Amino acid sequence: FEYFRRCAELETRASRSSEDYAYCRADSAMRPDFRYAGAFRDPAKLAKAFPSKAEQYFNSRFCASQDGILFISGDIEEKALLQLLSETVGGFRTDGTTSKRPNTTYRQRAGESTLEAVSDNGFALFSRAAIAPLTPARLFALEAGAEVVRARLAAILHPMGFRSSVTTSYEIFPSERFGMSIKIEACNPSTLPSSVSVADVSQATAAVKAALPETFTKLPDAAEMNTAKDAILQFMDYSVSNPSTAWEFIRLRYSCGKDYTSRYREQIKSVSAQSVKEVMTLLHNGARVTVYSR
Repeated sequence: FEYFRRCAELETRASRSSEDYAYCRADSAMRPDFRYAGAFRDPAKLAKAFPSKAEQYFNSRFCASQDGILFISGDIEEKALLQLLSETVGGFRTDGTTSKRPNTTYRQRAGESTLEAVSDNGFALFSRAAIAPLTPARLFALEAGAEVVRARLAAILHPMGFRSSVTTSYEIFPSERFGMSIKIEACNPSTLPSSVSVADVSQATAAVKAALPETFTKLPDAAEMNTAKDAILQFMDYSVSNPSTAWEFIRLRYSCGKDYTSRYREQIKSVSAQSVKEVMTLLHNGARVTVYSR
């Protein structure tokens, strides 16, 4: 365990010089007492009693096969599969049992915070998050909003020689929560037209920060909605047919009770500009963190 703890410390120190660490910093700032994020851990919390506590927890929670959910997906004959499972993992019940997840709450910080991150490349990260139920309609409105933000920021950043990457995130447990992160960074000068020069990162950051309130709260027009829906439809058509992404949708449906694939094309087509604005306003009024590089 001591070796594991030292490795965790070294890994954390090394990651602090990477841009990925900025996402962890932003998430930790928005919910400082949240201890369950998989992307970030604090080695200082790995006390000597940690191994015994972990062993006690796993022994009490996962000592029997009915304490979990087994997903098997593919073109498989059910009778042969059940026989194989009985031979390899023994008998188990497939219905009649229930499990109640623990109710875990945490505080999400309101308002806006500003942080610094060490990086060799100049960048800025703008993160937004809101705690609210994530229905299929809201999820697709969130993805449509990301497409709208991406297009609006491109019009601002391209003349400055910068680009943006917009990513969305969502959690079902311990509380339903969704977020959006916008990272801006300079383009390679060789990829830009001769008429465009790369601005200073502070100028690009100031331009984006000034534009975000309207970018998040302005009602999308018909052209923006059509472009966003086409992009989401293409992404979902690919995702439901790709084994790696389809697997995640199966997990969400049967383990988390969230069905995002049934009639998804109809769901996406029914997303309105007003629903996009409502989701984006929730993000704009939620937790906000800006991370600057230095």
